[in-house]
Amino acid sequence: MKIVISQNRAPRFWIPVPAALLTSALSARVMQEALNQQGWQISSAQAKLFCQAVRDFGREHRGWVLVDVKASDGTGVKIVL
Repeated sequence: MKIVISQNRAPRFWIPVPAALLTSALSARVMQEALNQQGWQISSAQAKLFCQAVRDFGREHRGWVLVDVKASDGTGVKIVL
């Protein structure tokens, strides 16, 4: 996974992010706690299953664009699996 930040007159800046960091058991626990605080009741098994599904999807679909946002001034952010 990588995060690409671009500006109108500057070179692109990209940050590599290990997909395992976002799909680990710790991330599932953090996600579960955050969703429970927002009123969405999910179990730890559901959170782990979701992270596992995201990991499997990322393995099968490398290069999938998750977010592609561009502002009117030419700046943009792109998140790619």
